[in-house]
Order: sequence, then C-alpha cells, then structure tokens
Amino acid sequence: MGVIQSTLNNFKRAHPDLSSSYPNHVKELTREQAAQIYRKDFFEPYHIGDIKHKALQETLFDSFVNHSPKDPSNWTRDAIHKNTNIKVDENGLLSHRTVSALNYIDDEETIKKVNNDILDRRLNDLRKKQEELGDGFRKQTVGIPNRIERFRIK
Repeated sequence: MGVIQSTLNNFKRAHPDLSSSYPNHVKELTREQAAQIYRKDFFEPYHIGDIKHKALQETLFDSFVNHSPKDPSNWTRDAIHKNTNIKVDENGLLSHRTVSALNYIDDEETIKKVNNDILDRRLNDLRKKQEELGDGFRKQTVGIPNRIERFRIK
C-alpha cells in the first residue's frame, strides 16, 4: 500500500495512542491502518483536504508522500508564482496561505497550468537526482515518471 517500514516506525513513535495495535512490520499493515498513516502524517499536516481542486489535492498528496515536505511546498509556491499574479511569500511547508492561494484560482486553465507545472518540477527533480545518484537510483525509480504523469491534467 506504499507505506515503507521507516514511515510505520515514525508513525508508531509519533502516535503511540493511535498505533498501539499496529504491527511491527509494514507487510502486516491493514488497508485501514495504512490509510490512517497517510491521513495523519501527510493529508492533515499539509492541509491537503483544504484544497478545493481535486486534481491539485491528488498531485500534492502524492508529492508529499513521495518527497520531503519542503520540495512539494516549494514546487507549489513556484508554480503559483509562474502561472498567476498571486505571490506567496514563504518558504518551507505548505501553509494556509499557499492553500488559500490555490483555492483563489477559479479558472480551470490556470488550475491545469499550476498542477502540471508542479508535476514538471517534480519530474525535473527526479531526473536531477537520477543523474546525481547514478544507475542504482535510476533503476529503483524507473517507474516513477509514469506514476507522476498519471496526475497530469490534459
């Protein structure tokens, strides 16, 4: 279900009250337990549920799950700046100001541009890391571009 062992371990440390019945090994997680990890550690902290555009929700949720939080936050801020007249003066994690900026966009073409710009930045980051880290990393990440492309708005 996409949860890796370190994510389970971190969740159990951060949420002992919620995870007391969780298994020690990620392979034994139930679908409900994995969903709770995703909700508590990714969906809620990054205000994904507050984004009114479903495509942007899905793009950002997948980005936060698969990257350090700073990267998708910066990609989002930069995509907003490039494709709108809205300026979000912050670095770091996705905040209420950034979510408000996303929600202010009501034109579907602009939503498409922002969403796809985030994906382009994600792909560029992946390609850069593949070059830096070499064949081993490239082999581990060979399917990721196809995954990223599934979130593209046509």
